Amino acid sequence: MQPLVKELSKATGPAGMIGGQVLDMEGEKRTLSMDELKTLHAKKTGALITAACRMGAIAARGSAQLVEALTSYGQHLGLAFQIVDDLLDVTSSPAQLGKTTGKDESKGKNTYPALMGVERSRAEAEKQYEAAIAALEPLRNRADGLKSLARFVLERKA
Repeated sequence: MQPLVKELSKATGPAGMIGGQVLDMEGEKRTLSMDELKTLHAKKTGALITAACRMGAIAARGSAQLVEALTSYGQHLGLAFQIVDDLLDVTSSPAQLGKTTGKDESKGKNTYPALMGVERSRAEAEKQYEAAIAALEPLRNRADGLKSLARFVLERKA
């Protein structure tokens, strides 16, 4: 159990979600570089998704190759999730999302659409999806559920 606690602690602490939230708040009202935005997202949503993937592999006593494959999958899936989330905030209505939209822009938050535009952001989400799928190659057909999850993340509307 200790390795699982370590993974979750890392993902939620200063190197993960908390650190990402600090970067997010410090970045408000100023423009971040693309590398800074990627780091911010990797530490927030990406850290938790990656930890969930790693924890599954660790709990299953997976090989180092399996842990590495699921780490890469989680990192790319986390970034795709955040890009899609940013896109939905600017392209959906509150009725479609079930929550207020446009709040990132009103708070001066850095988002993929703000830095890259909507179309380039969609292309980047697709690129991250493809990288997530490629990371699963060592698992072959055992990864079908994870592939479906990645497709859902990319195509979600809410």
